[in-house]
Amino acid sequence: MTAAALGRGEGERFLRFCCVGGIGFCVDAAMLLAFVHLLGSDPIVARLPSAACGILTTFELNRRWAFRGAAIQSYGAALAVYVGVQSLGLACNMAVYTACYLLLPRPFGTPLVCLAAAAGTAMLINYAGASRVVFRAP
Repeated sequence: MTAAALGRGEGERFLRFCCVGGIGFCVDAAMLLAFVHLLGSDPIVARLPSAACGILTTFELNRRWAFRGAAIQSYGAALAVYVGVQSLGLACNMAVYTACYLLLPRPFGTPLVCLAAAAGTAMLINYAGASRVVFRAP
């Protein structure tokens, strides 16, 4: 396979990853807003369960679509490795989210705006981990 074909395949995989990330963002955002506005949860504490919902959603979609055909171990082992790898991205995500929420003036320091900034920042870390560790090419 040529370098151009490899690059095109990686680019297509990255675009699929970004689409999956957009869906995961929507799940995370919906859960975050539900926890904060419907249940009265603290916006920083609410990020933990909302992020878990987003991570589980993106694992399934990445496994079935963005990285289909990748050499992965059993479902449970792949999920465990994915959660482990995504924890680094989540740490970055949480740091950016918390800093934005605590330091930015309104309307920029709202949960949804802070979540968008955090997700964009963590995306590259998450892609590197997903593509190089969890869903390696066969």
